[in-house]
Amino acid sequence: MAKQRLGSPKVLVFVLGFSGALAACQSGPRAADSPPPDPAPTPVKVEGVRPIPFQSQSTEKSTPAFDVTLSTDHAPDGSIVAVGLHPLMEIDIAGVTVKFEGKEFPVFPSGPAKDLAALVVIPFNSKPRMSKIELSWQGGKAEFPIEVIDGGYPSEKLTVDEKKVNPPKKVMKRIIKETREIGALYRKVRTERLWSGPFMLPIDSEVTSRFGNKRLFNGSMKSFHQGLDLRARTPTPIHAPEGGVVVLAKDLYFTGNTVILDHGYGLFTIYGHMSRLDVKAGDRVAKNQLLGLSGATGRASGPHLHWGAVLMHEKFNPADLTRVPR
Repeated sequence: MAKQRLGSPKVLVFVLGFSGALAACQSGPRAADSPPPDPAPTPVKVEGVRPIPFQSQSTEKSTPAFDVTLSTDHAPDGSIVAVGLHPLMEIDIAGVTVKFEGKEFPVFPSGPAKDLAALVVIPFNSKPRMSKIELSWQGGKAEFPIEVIDGGYPSEKLTVDEKKVNPPKKVMKRIIKETREIGALYRKVRTERLWSGPFMLPIDSEVTSRFGNKRLFNGSMKSFHQGLDLRARTPTPIHAPEGGVVVLAKDLYFTGNTVILDHGYGLFTIYGHMSRLDVKAGDRVAKNQLLGLSGATGRASGPHLHWGAVLMHEKFNPADLTRVPR
């Protein structure tokens, strides 16, 4: 792994790679609480991030503000990068921001002492290029280069009821209403961290359809796959991979009986095509709590669980959540 230097600052990059986390999910049945078998990238520790110098300011004389952690200098579109921040001075968390190409991602308490962290989504379908993650705080800022690489997502063909591919006009009103309802939920950022560390899988199963696949329904290109499909005969128990609050538990046109969990700081997970719901909106759920049973409701070609993830309105590979920091 290449070391990165910005003047005197040192940087450690910790990435939640698409391929590694997905390979863990595809390795066959395993205990849902066990960690992915692929080892996490070996950290490279560099320390003492200082502000970017201004004309009247010398970097060498400025006080180091953070040790920063990342894990690679490249990440595929549709993946998460975790940014760990260890303050070296008194820092007001309200004044700390992390951005990727102008989009801000929440900073939250993480790990021991006064450590902080942020999860950054590399948006799906981003073009390969050099970019940067920006960190700012009261009194300074720093930038960390990152290469966006192609996720290499394939195409897949699915056959479903034609009405689910091209809904009649009277159904479009329902679809638009549901889309707006879900969008409103995602706009509410809860400033409370409800997860404690790496997520488990919601069911002990194998991946049958990957995140990011280009989906051809009955021969027509309609969308990309916005989550993972996990093999699940009806009725297989579905469990919460981490703590959260149920913000939606109802039937939706495309995903059928659906549960959405709010885990705090703009992070949501989605569970679709269920045959039975055992929670309701407003419920607080703990890790491994029963959410309901798998099924084939909504636009589904057969029984399975659709597991999705959204952070600050950006959809990403939920398998990456099995590697988030504590």
